[in-house]
Amino acid sequence: MARRLAFVVALLAAFSMAGTAHAKKYTVVTNLQDTQDGHVTRIGSFRVRSGNYRSAVRAFGKPSSVRNVNGCRVKWNHIGLTIWFVNLGGPAQCQGAPQSMRATGHDFVTLTGLSPGMPSTSITDLYPTAEFHSDHQLWWLVTANTLIGGDGVNPTEYAALSASVTGGRVTALNGWIGAAGE
Repeated sequence: MARRLAFVVALLAAFSMAGTAHAKKYTVVTNLQDTQDGHVTRIGSFRVRSGNYRSAVRAFGKPSSVRNVNGCRVKWNHIGLTIWFVNLGGPAQCQGAPQSMRATGHDFVTLTGLSPGMPSTSITDLYPTAEFHSDHQLWWLVTANTLIGGDGVNPTEYAALSASVTGGRVTALNGWIGAAGE
């Protein structure tokens, strides 16, 4: 009986460690201090502004898919991440720089603790100045300003980091990287 109990305890311990051994958190970081050029600066260990396709593969593993759709869309389904790479200087889009990202996996978290899967009611607790944009079902979490795309005189506000919501839950973190340019 004692042997059987010890076996069951060891088996349960192995299963509980197996469930947490692969769990890795990827913190999505923005440059909050610079509101003139707000962007995501890091996703986990991937430093996006100096990053490229190869460094993203080193950080996140082999992608599930790579498609040339509006640039180079690279997806990591196993962690719930999509990064769009753009090469404004030529046709080889996947040799370009990261332009934007979308994280749907629960292992992605902002510096304030927001993660996909959380109740959308937690957004204003973690981001008191967040603004809801009903036309896209997005909460703008971190905003910045640009003169590009506007009248050239008055700055236009944009979301450097936003959260998609559906059914009262955060479904994705969306980030502007802009490493390829505007």
